[in-house]
Amino acid sequence: MVDASPVACEEFFSYLEELFSISVNDIRVMIQDFHAEMGKGLSGDESSLKMIPSFIDKPKGNEAGEFLALDLGGTNFRVLTVRLDGKRNAGVPFAGKFAIPQKKMQGTGSELFDFIADCIDAFLTENHVDRSKTHDLAFTFSFPVEQTSIAAGKLIVWTKGFTATGVQGQDVILLLNEALRRKDISCINITALANDTVGTLAAGSYADPACDLGVIMGTGTNVCYREAISRIKKLNTANPNGHMVVNMEWGNFDKVRITCYDRLLNKSSVNPGAMVLEKMVSGMYLGEIMRLVLMDLIRRDLIFLNETPAAEYFQERGSLKTEDMSRIEGDRTDRLDGVALFFERNGFSNITLHDKSCFNACAGSFRPGLPGSGRRPYRPC
Repeated sequence: MVDASPVACEEFFSYLEELFSISVNDIRVMIQDFHAEMGKGLSGDESSLKMIPSFIDKPKGNEAGEFLALDLGGTNFRVLTVRLDGKRNAGVPFAGKFAIPQKKMQGTGSELFDFIADCIDAFLTENHVDRSKTHDLAFTFSFPVEQTSIAAGKLIVWTKGFTATGVQGQDVILLLNEALRRKDISCINITALANDTVGTLAAGSYADPACDLGVIMGTGTNVCYREAISRIKKLNTANPNGHMVVNMEWGNFDKVRITCYDRLLNKSSVNPGAMVLEKMVSGMYLGEIMRLVLMDLIRRDLIFLNETPAAEYFQERGSLKTEDMSRIEGDRTDRLDGVALFFERNGFSNITLHDKSCFNACAGSFRPGLPGSGRRPYRPC
């Protein structure tokens, strides 16, 4: 079997290390830009950080009762029954998870919300929820929403691969209520709309009053935090006292320096030019970025010299998933078992140890994490 030149491979990975490195000065500049964008967003000026008011503060910890909760925002939709005891303890007696078909994510809004209503209906039936009683429900909707009250908000823009038509600019609570009516589900009262970061902060601070930040690092990425109402200038409220949780929508932060691989990914995405930071660090996109790096290795004749089908396999967009990267990067054996398993599963037989080592090195270059502690995409090609 033939392998690429070790010197050429070493040069390429040195190039990658430099490409994805970040200096202390880079971090300082990014922090300054981040704070500036925060200020503009809170004032209602144009900013890559939307700084969306949630109209709620942190829970006090004495809230009690049993409620329904929905979670929409990734590849799965969840329906939960949540029980609060009023003493900072929460339980989940019942939970249902439903994979969202891509045709629902990228079809019409009516189809998507009908799917949600169908999942709710199945959950109520499976868990014998009493439909003769009214159940308060909170809807965690993990997309940028222009919220006007605790239970009303219009979708600003889809993210994370969703493109369902007829939803942007519409009140998502109204759309859900309409879908529930079509399904003849009348036992639900939607009392709250929240971003997933806000839900995370609410859950965390219910258990621990010191929790002031909610962070999501999954299919997408976002953060919320507790802010003084007096600093949220765009609210124009007559009562500026107290605090409110603010959904930053930091996945859209664009004051970063991107690589040639980021440009290629952005160009082929469903929302070119948007969600810049999210496309650099979140689970939906890391596998695709690694695939683009692998394609560069293939073009340079540095990998898969004996396995033409492997080279052809990685031509297809989305052929490498972030979950594959996680398994590969987690392999610490001399035999690179995790890498071998990936290749065997996909029918590649003429893979050399060199190929496996290069593959593992690529996966290790893009560990998910916050800027400066994980993937570091801040130097231009």
